Amino acid sequence: MPVGLWSRAIRTTVRELGFTRQEFETALDLDELPTVDCAGAPWRRRVPRAALDRLRGDRRTRTGLRDRVHLVNASGGADLLGISTARFARLARGGCFSPVGFHLNRYHALVWRYAAGELRDLAGHRPELLRGAAPEGLRKALAAGQDWRPRKWRGRRTALLMRQAAGPWEKAAVPAALLEPPVLREVVPDPDERAHLALLRPPLLSLPPGGTRTEPIRDVLRATDPEEVRWYRSLLKRHLGVARAARPAPGTVPAPCGA
Repeated sequence: MPVGLWSRAIRTTVRELGFTRQEFETALDLDELPTVDCAGAPWRRRVPRAALDRLRGDRRTRTGLRDRVHLVNASGGADLLGISTARFARLARGGCFSPVGFHLNRYHALVWRYAAGELRDLAGHRPELLRGAAPEGLRKALAAGQDWRPRKWRGRRTALLMRQAAGPWEKAAVPAALLEPPVLREVVPDPDERAHLALLRPPLLSLPPGGTRTEPIRDVLRATDPEEVRWYRSLLKRHLGVARAARPAPGTVPAPCGA
């Protein structure tokens, strides 16, 4: 079953399984469902029929999957952890856990969503974060105004896309998608290569975030922190070298071998 294009057949199957579209997409985002490439369609994935049949035939498996892909916002996460919303927000901004997704509310503000199962794991493994004084490193990060939520989301999303990339040029296209155009031109001066990377640009968002303003979304989709930019530059250079060695980008001419 192809994902990325929601046909009537896909909607029917998802509904038969008792999932909402968001739950199904979240299962894909969290790598909870196996997927394989759709030949000739970059970044489109197919859920094998056998995996869907297993879900259809096993209620306990479906229930367990729904529990793992259940998402909560900040207030829901605070209730789940038994802490105040303010403390939850501080932990989120400090990078103690990663958002799975986000949407824009009616005020055009970002609303981050978190996997309830991951929050429960945090409560079990790091109970000291939920009570008493916050660790010194977290206090310093918050005092400096750091907000790790966008960076954590980008890291999670790009890690999934790198695993799903069908080839070396697709892998290189992942970090390229997060860099501002001037930075990308520095790393990839060849216009044909940049055009090829743009053609292979991965779907950073699996679902439309809602709302009509693009500024908050654009800020999330681009790396701007110098340290993070250096990381994605390095990642792009590494995978670009592998891609060039595998085959030139369309439109580029390989350099002649020296005599």
